Amino acid sequence: MLEGTWTLAKVADNGVATMRAHRQVAWLGGVCLLLSLACARQALSEPRSSVRVRAAACTPLTAQERSWLGPEWDSFLPFVRSCTVRRKNSQTVFLLSVWAIDFEASLPKGAPAARLPKPVVVSTEGRILAHLPAGFPDDPPRSSQVSFFDWVDGFPRRIRVRIKDPAVFGNREAILSWDEASRTYTSTESAQQER
Repeated sequence: MLEGTWTLAKVADNGVATMRAHRQVAWLGGVCLLLSLACARQALSEPRSSVRVRAAACTPLTAQERSWLGPEWDSFLPFVRSCTVRRKNSQTVFLLSVWAIDFEASLPKGAPAARLPKPVVVSTEGRILAHLPAGFPDDPPRSSQVSFFDWVDGFPRRIRVRIKDPAVFGNREAILSWDEASRTYTSTESAQQER
């Protein structure tokens, strides 16, 4: 009788141990799933090797950069900033944009709103490569973040513009892709709404 009881107790202990092992495997599987989802979200949100334009690093225009802009920019030139975009061992491009908040602060009270030129991406030779769909860093009441990614042979093939808009249109993003035939970026604005 003692021998049979011992066998049943041993089976019961093995069953408890098996259940514990199954719980541990399930817990580890859950942790792995959460980590992989977090990594996937990060990969989708900002591609590796992207260069995000930092407004704080942008500078007033040089004389050469001023020469790249047409006459529609003349009244805004004191408020235009140049943002250098490059990676190690890559070509340089520039994002030129009117700092809208600074410009608006310079206007007399009650002055009509001016239509600001959209930011442009320019090559070192002064060739306009893209017109962005929204002001950078601000286009009141909107604001935007700009990232250059998908670098091939030292040149960014895509530009992501994330537009934060508290108005009716809501948050959205636009991807501009390099078109080799026209040697410019073309835009495909996403209908993605982020609330």
